[in-house]
Amino acid sequence: MDTRARVLLTPNASVALRFTMAVSYVLMNVELGSEEKVLEEIRKLPYVKECHRLYGVYDMIAKVEADSMDELKQAITWKIRRLPGVRSTITTIAIE
Repeated sequence: MDTRARVLLTPNASVALRFTMAVSYVLMNVELGSEEKVLEEIRKLPYVKECHRLYGVYDMIAKVEADSMDELKQAITWKIRRLPGVRSTITTIAIE
């Protein structure tokens, strides 16, 4: 894991470290009948911290974390979206 951190000065002049990571939630639609296989494969990816099946408009949601926005983009574009069975994705970027 990257050890980059943002240094924050507090009012009493102490120093607080705040680690910054790029975090996103990826909503997915998958091919009918491929849910278990896709879930299994997504959970193997190192950037995926959580993945769950859903009821409703989307079939799955994954929490994806990376050290930078570029790494996050690469993980989603080249790993998640290219998995067999993944039909479409909607990606949201967490701001806090």
